[in-house]
Amino acid sequence: MKQNCTNNFIFLLSLVVILFFKLNLVSQSNNEGLIKNTIDSTKAIFGASDLLVNGPLYFQANRQANGSPYLINEEFKQGTVFTDESEYHNSLLNYDISIQKLLLLITTSNDSRVIISLSDVLIDSFMFSGYFFVNPAKIGLVSNYKYLHKINNGKHTMYIGYRKDFINRFNNTNPYGKFSSPKRSVFVANNGRMNHIVNKKALLKLFPNISKELVVFIRKNKIKLKKTSPEQLAILMEFINNSYEK
Repeated sequence: MKQNCTNNFIFLLSLVVILFFKLNLVSQSNNEGLIKNTIDSTKAIFGASDLLVNGPLYFQANRQANGSPYLINEEFKQGTVFTDESEYHNSLLNYDISIQKLLLLITTSNDSRVIISLSDVLIDSFMFSGYFFVNPAKIGLVSNYKYLHKINNGKHTMYIGYRKDFINRFNNTNPYGKFSSPKRSVFVANNGRMNHIVNKKALLKLFPNISKELVVFIRKNKIKLKKTSPEQLAILMEFINNSYEK
C-alpha cells in the first residue's frame, strides 16, 4: 500500500513537471510571436526602421492608480515623428510625461494592439496634439527633460517642459495612489543657454533693455507665466523678438 502511494506521488510529480515545462514553452512562444508580429507590422508600415524595431514594449506602471501618466489623457492621437533621415506621418502617439517617453501604438498582423516606447536617442522632434516637441540634446540644449514643447521661432525661443509625479500616498480615495496634475517649467533659450523662467521677475531680468515695455505688455495682455496658454506665450515671445529687432 505504501509502495502504491509512493508510485502515485512520483507519477503526479512527473505530470506537474511536464505541464510546467509545456506552459513555459507556450508562454515563451507567445511572447516571441508577439515580438515577431510587432516587428513585422512596424516594418510593413514604416520600413525597416531602427526607430521602431529597436523600441521596447511599453507597459504602464501603476495602472490602478487614479489619474494617468500622460500629457493629456490615455487616448492615442495621430501625430508625426521626425528623425535625422525620415518623417513618420499619421503615427498613433501618446506621451508619458511621468517617465518622459514618447509612445507609439501599433496594431500587429494578428490584430494585437501593442505600445512601443520610442528611443529618444533617435528622435529629433515630434508633433502631437497640435504641439511641436523637440529633443533638446539634438539642438545643443542642456535640459532635464527628454522633450520640450517649442513655443516659437526666433533669436529668443521659449520652451515648456511637462511632467507628472506618481504620489504613493494610499488612502480610501486613492487606494493605489495617484498621478499628480501636469506640471510645467518654462525656459527661454538665449545664445544657446537655457534660462529657467520661474516668474515675471526672471523674465524681466533676462530682457533688461525692454523691461518697461515688457511690463506694460504683460499687464495689458493679462499674462501669467504659470497659467498662460502656449498661444499667449507665443504672442509674448513675438513681442520680445520684434522689440529687439527694432
